[in-house]
Amino acid sequence: MLRFVSIENTPTWLASASYTKLSTLFNQTGSEFMDGSAVGTTGYCMGGALSLTAAGTFPEHIVAAASYHGGRLATEAPDSPHRLAARMRARIYVAGATADASFPDDMKARLEEALRAAGVEHLIETYAARHGWVPSDTPVHDAAATERHYRSLFALFDATLK
Repeated sequence: MLRFVSIENTPTWLASASYTKLSTLFNQTGSEFMDGSAVGTTGYCMGGALSLTAAGTFPEHIVAAASYHGGRLATEAPDSPHRLAARMRARIYVAGATADASFPDDMKARLEEALRAAGVEHLIETYAARHGWVPSDTPVHDAAATERHYRSLFALFDATLK
């Protein structure tokens, strides 16, 4: 059975609530998540970092993690998601945007190197779209990039959540 866990697009001060929720689900006796089913996460903008962090925090449960126009995925901060690469067992997909100040090329390279060095199966791509392209109610929405996002997300989950 497919399991989708939404990592909310939240400010940092709420991130711990997301992890508390996931930890409770994964560790609760009799939880539907304890039936051996694979779990996939996805996040947008700030949620992209939460999705990757969840993959490194709960590697025994999360088999796929995606980030779309995520930011701050490989910073100097001690809690930067790339620092968890050695713990990740999930297949990782990251789709950045062109000219995105929250995920510039040097950060993409740092994330790529961390995932490669850790042996994490991953793909990092840059979409020809602006940061925030997926939600249809934003001025930067890009229909073609959004369709590509759905294809990549469904392909990731189809390949891993069986």
